[in-house]
Amino acid sequence: MTIRKGELWGEPGPLANDGLVVASDAEARRELEAAAADGRAIRELGLTGGDLARTLGARDGASRLGTDASMRLPIDAVQVFLDDEEHWFAAHLVARRPLWQGEFTVIMNAEYLGEWRMAPASHPNDGRVDVITGRLSLGDRFKARSRLTAGMHLPHPDISVRRLRKVDLVLDGRVPVALDGEMVGRPRNVRVIVHPDAVIGVV
Repeated sequence: MTIRKGELWGEPGPLANDGLVVASDAEARRELEAAAADGRAIRELGLTGGDLARTLGARDGASRLGTDASMRLPIDAVQVFLDDEEHWFAAHLVARRPLWQGEFTVIMNAEYLGEWRMAPASHPNDGRVDVITGRLSLGDRFKARSRLTAGMHLPHPDISVRRLRKVDLVLDGRVPVALDGEMVGRPRNVRVIVHPDAVIGVV
């Protein structure tokens, strides 16, 4: 069940014996995609690094994951179709040109995008993603960069934020798209579907 306001989230406990320790969002994504391709359940993920791990409050190192000092947290996984080709992501999708020129779209299942607190209101177990779209002048891009670390770039008149369970986008076919930090192509049609409580993340 997705998190509700005022309710406790997760429970103490170790990573399952067959769980997978991942040190990056890209490693987590590979497990999501492998599970989908094999038609099996997603293994529990022991998160030691990456933007999703940071959002969940993970500490460095994996030794704690086998102890009751860890927290077991249900988290959402995000399915995405790029021109009908199926992919998954754990933390984020980024569609942008170099230097953030022109229109951009960022879809967040985590708070952080690298050093930036891109989606300060995002929660990885609310059954939604934060869809951030905008087009900024060069001056505003410089101003936004200085505020992103603390998540102070929002609200902004030229940036829209929506919280959605499903997303359908049409890009111009020239915008590079990255999933969890890995470039996957330049699709025209993008469809995103949130799968609540799809995996247990252990931190």
